[in-house]
This record gives sequence, C-alpha cells and structure tokens, in this order.
Amino acid sequence: MNTLIKQLDLSEHFDALAAFFARPKGVEFDGDVQQMIVYLQELDKQIVPQLPQVGALTPSINRLAKQGHAKLGEIYDFVRIARFFELIKTTIIEGKCAEWLRSIEIAKSLKTVAEAFNENGEVVGAYSEELVRLKRAIEERKNEAKTVLLRLASSEKLVPYLIDRQAHLVGGEETLLVRGGFNHLLAGRVVDRTSAGFFYVAPRALSDLRNKIEDLKNDEQNEIAKVERVLSEKLQPFVKFLRFLDVAFDRFDHLAARLLFAKSRDLTIIAPKSGTKIVLNSFAHPLPNAPK
Repeated sequence: MNTLIKQLDLSEHFDALAAFFARPKGVEFDGDVQQMIVYLQELDKQIVPQLPQVGALTPSINRLAKQGHAKLGEIYDFVRIARFFELIKTTIIEGKCAEWLRSIEIAKSLKTVAEAFNENGEVVGAYSEELVRLKRAIEERKNEAKTVLLRLASSEKLVPYLIDRQAHLVGGEETLLVRGGFNHLLAGRVVDRTSAGFFYVAPRALSDLRNKIEDLKNDEQNEIAKVERVLSEKLQPFVKFLRFLDVAFDRFDHLAARLLFAKSRDLTIIAPKSGTKIVLNSFAHPLPNAPK
C-alpha cells in the first residue's frame, strides 16, 4: 500500500487523511468496504461527535489478559471510548450505522469503572478520598512554595542581586536567578549557572516544603497503584469485550476521519468495484490546484 501511494505521488494526500484520526493508525480499512460506504453516506447527513484522543490500548489489554494491571490513564481511555459510544448512540439513531452502534453494548463492569472518574479523568472522591486529599495537599504545598519564592524575590535587601523577580524551574526545582555575592543574603544551593556567570539558586527556605512535596507524591503514587489494581481487577474478566470495543473504536475512527477529511477538501468518496477494468470518470488528481 505504501509503495503504491509513493508511486502515485499521493503521500501528502494520505498524510493529510491520517491527521484526522483520533489515534495513529494505518489508512487501510480492514473490513467490508461496501458496508463502510453505506455508513459514510448515512453519517454524511449527521452531526458526528468528536472522537476522544486516546492512546494504543492493545498493550494494556494484553496485560489485563495475563492478570496484570493497566495504568490509570489507560483505564480512563477505555472509559472515554465507552462514553463516546454511549453518546453517539443517542445522536445516530437511524440507518445501518445506527444498528451497528446499538450492537455495541457497554459492559456493566466498564460502566462501574467509569464511575471512578470525572469528566477530566480525575478519580472522584467517592472512589478514593485519599487520592483526592493527596492531590489537594500537593497543590497546597506547591502554592506555599511559590509564596515563599515571591516573598524572597520582593526582599529589598536581595533586589540588588536579583537578575529578575521570576521563579525559574531548573532540574525540577524552583530557583531564583542571582548574581555573585548573593550568599551573604540568601541561603541556598546552586542548581546551575548561566554562560554569563549568574546562578540559579534553590533557597534553603524551600527545602522542607520540597521534601514534604516529594513525600506526598510518593504517597500519591502508592494510592494510584492501589486504584489501578482495584480497577484492573474489575476489567480482567472482560478482556474479550475490551478487544472488541477497541476494534470498534478504530473502525468508527476510520469512518469519521474519512468523512471529516473529505469535507475539509470538498472531496467525494467513491466506492471501489470488483473486476479487471478500472474506469476513472471525472477523476481529478487531488494535488494540483487546477486539475483538468
């Protein structure tokens, strides 16, 4: 396929099509092409909701099949796909495509898992109060650190040594950019220096806060691992359904991408026909600006 595309000088055309996919994949459609044409004709008359941008889920499905655990982001991608199909079944209600969509019945277990997330992909407090508490505590400590930095940057005694009053993130640490001699007024650790001889200094006043933040982040990761384990165990018995749902999402992604791509360039989608003779009627190469 790729060789033929290059021979016909259509790489740019197909790259533009690929940009409309919700997740990266080959442009080849694996399925009943005639049925796909029917679906496209029906969807062309509908308002199709935007597909969620999700990652490749085959690796996480394989881990679940071996009684392993999926990452929290991967689990939420399954939820986003499920929510998308639930939504689109309320908007596409007539025709062959609607019949296919109605055949995709979201497993009750996945609906239960979906209840653990809000619309932003965050675990809700009703499911894990501890995770919500830790996230809030981390944000509070970060804001406290910013306040300390701003107070130092506003110190009249330190102003002559400050290059600017901004906080600079260097090596994962918030620092102040100062010139030589700062050590008489600012206790801290030099994280880096500039080619001009200035210093990025992490104030000692932030050390305790930084340690507290790291401890909270470690606790957060431990709690996330617990949530991942519990949710993964709910999904493990339904691996076959997850594979089916993943394939169905790619199938609809092929449809939506072709539809949006054609509309963006005012193109017509034509159905291929079997036989030895190929007739190009009113065909125009998509790359020239004014083809004849």
